[in-house]
Amino acid sequence: MSAAQWSSASGTPALWIARTVLGASSNTAVYWAELRGLDATPSVYQQGIYDPDSKYRWMPTLAVDRRGNVALAYSVGSSSAVPSLAYAARTAAGAANALDLGEAQIVTGLGVATIYSRWGDYFSLSVDPVNDCTMWFVGETMGAANGNSWRTKIASLEIPACNLLAANSAAPMKWRVSFVRVTWSETASASRSNASSVGIRSTPQRRNLSAGTYGS
Repeated sequence: MSAAQWSSASGTPALWIARTVLGASSNTAVYWAELRGLDATPSVYQQGIYDPDSKYRWMPTLAVDRRGNVALAYSVGSSSAVPSLAYAARTAAGAANALDLGEAQIVTGLGVATIYSRWGDYFSLSVDPVNDCTMWFVGETMGAANGNSWRTKIASLEIPACNLLAANSAAPMKWRVSFVRVTWSETASASRSNASSVGIRSTPQRRNLSAGTYGS
């Protein structure tokens, strides 16, 4: 679950939400919705469940840029694919109730958690107040084949239509992604409050992915 996001693109106040719901294949999927009429009787203006296949998608977080373009970032995985980070997005001019820019991977995880039952409690996608276009994502993946070696991923994302004069541009989505990696380990404990030996095992690193076009 993530915090609701307020937007006022084109002068229209709206509240956006994103949640994890049950998918069509007994998996988990991403639900998103836009609510309008906030100064009177709020109602759902558009909504959708992103469930393109039988993979599990969960922990969604949502952001809206100054043009009304929307992005959702979340975990994705299955019994044959380790948990990874991905996003899906829509342009403001896209058909209602749909993520017209589709899905693309942010980073592929390296393993699964075998000690704790919690996962990625603090996913976040926020719009940079400097330009109201760049979106900053923070999420978690595993840094080893299994166990408790977490990695925190920080990615900067941007939908090109945000910086174009026309908000309804059909330009493909090109996202610039970079990461800061912090790896740590925790010893197992009957109580998480008593867990010990938490520390930085490696120096934070930054790497830039090759420029490319993602989505349709």
